[in-house]
Amino acid sequence: MDAYHTEMSQNWLGGACHKTCISAPHFDQVQRWNDVIEYSIPMKNDDNDTITWALNWPRSTNRTWKLEEYFNNKISSGLPDSVLKKYQFGLSFLENNLPSHYDVRL
Repeated sequence: MDAYHTEMSQNWLGGACHKTCISAPHFDQVQRWNDVIEYSIPMKNDDNDTITWALNWPRSTNRTWKLEEYFNNKISSGLPDSVLKKYQFGLSFLENNLPSHYDVRL
């Protein structure tokens, strides 16, 4: 039920962990590996159940520039506001969580 609620409450293109994951076995190890990072997940309808752990998906791709191009194309394609915000929030996460050795301008 927590996974369903977490998925339905998010207002972005990304993945998140419900707060109950913090007490899951080996979650601390996943944190140390940077597979999840603290991040204020954009929520639909100002949901009171704040989610603060995001899957760190930008670090697991070597094609980030293609993702950035994809997001920007979608954002400029005339999407409804509700969908547009998901892409904008996803792009913001991508841009703010690129691996330090990666430069999208190359």
